[in-house]
Amino acid sequence: MRQEPLLEKEYEWLQQALNQLIGDEKAIIKRRYLTDDVYDYMVWPELKWSERTYQRKKQKALCRLAIMIQSESNIIESTGGIVAWFGQ
Repeated sequence: MRQEPLLEKEYEWLQQALNQLIGDEKAIIKRRYLTDDVYDYMVWPELKWSERTYQRKKQKALCRLAIMIQSESNIIESTGGIVAWFGQ
């Protein structure tokens, strides 16, 4: 089982990464992944986008989020701090 301080740090990293996303990207991630029982087919019509536009924007948002989280993990690792589980 994970330690509470590590979970809090991971949550903080995720929040920092989310705050760096631009409007559409942040809206997609929050609506699709941080809300219970919401699926892609529910989100794109709500945003008034075509399915293809939604998929492209979602892919870009997920890539940017992964890069930001990986960068944060590398910074922590290089300074000798805790290595986040998602940095491996």
